[in-house]
Amino acid sequence: MKIGIVTYHRSHNYGALLQAIAIRVVLKSLGHDAYYVDYWPSYHRRMYSMINFKQILNWHIRSNIKYLHNLCLTYKSKNRRRLSMFKFIKEYIEPYCLPTTEKFDIIIYGSDQIWRKQSETHKYNPVYFGKNEFKTKKNITYAASMGIIPTSIKEKETIQKLVSNLDAISVREKSLAQLLETLHFSNVRINLDPTLLLTQEQWNNIIPSQNYNGPRYLLYYNLQPNAFSLEKIRKFAIRKGLTLKIIYGNAIKHEDKNNISSTSADGFLELIRHSEFVFTSSYHGLVFSLLYAKPFYASFETNVERAKSILSILGLQGYLLSPKTDIPEDFKEINYKQIFTTLNSLRAESIDYLKQFCKQL
Repeated sequence: MKIGIVTYHRSHNYGALLQAIAIRVVLKSLGHDAYYVDYWPSYHRRMYSMINFKQILNWHIRSNIKYLHNLCLTYKSKNRRRLSMFKFIKEYIEPYCLPTTEKFDIIIYGSDQIWRKQSETHKYNPVYFGKNEFKTKKNITYAASMGIIPTSIKEKETIQKLVSNLDAISVREKSLAQLLETLHFSNVRINLDPTLLLTQEQWNNIIPSQNYNGPRYLLYYNLQPNAFSLEKIRKFAIRKGLTLKIIYGNAIKHEDKNNISSTSADGFLELIRHSEFVFTSSYHGLVFSLLYAKPFYASFETNVERAKSILSILGLQGYLLSPKTDIPEDFKEINYKQIFTTLNSLRAESIDYLKQFCKQL
């Protein structure tokens, strides 16, 4: 089969890029030819430009001054981050991109939060629901995600119309599956995020590890600044005798070996690999902590549902902390042998979904 993948394949976001790689690799392992449908609208491109002029034109002057001031402070690290992302995309994504005019047997939409309201427009993009002019015989989703679940009748009606364009539906979170069931969509499958379909060994083959001879460290992925108290994490690291390394989701003013914002997805993966402990307010920071069997705590100020979903399935709810809560002094070791047994079972179910719907018509 010639399969198209519609996702956030050019996003300057670690999880988005790694899940895009994972779904293509899994489809290839099933004997298919898989490519990214190179749909990347202007509002996505503007998100990762050095200066978003359209945004500036729509903002109040006070917001613009703050934005430009921050840009001046972070310009160098922001540029380094963009260049590292472009380099990663050129190596791992672009060789497998095909134009939107290409013909496919099936197009798969997902994973990531492709069903959320999009930046700038603040609306759902019908393209990500299969309502488009792409040339394909079948439109299905795999582990599609929405982020914030709509509650208004009007928004639910919109979702109902959009989802009706699809031939099969797979989502990532239980809450989204429950929403779709109330909208009279049956046989909605809940599947693993694509990154979890690959084992630690497979990820090491895709993105080889580098030797690390530095100090033992605790990694804090600070994507949502109000999820954890930095001071409490510092004290926790001291108690454990670990250096604190912080990775940020956006460019920061001053970078050094322990405060990192300009690395790309391969650097992010490397930081997880060699860490002794992980604190994360990022979903994919959580996912790769699981894959690499790391002791961890997760906390989310917003968009907590997807983390709740996977941790509930794995019986790890106790490692999800409320925002800014106290950090338990005694960490209860995770039985990763049991976790991997459960993950292997969930992988098989998720891959069975792909086998079922990615076949000759």
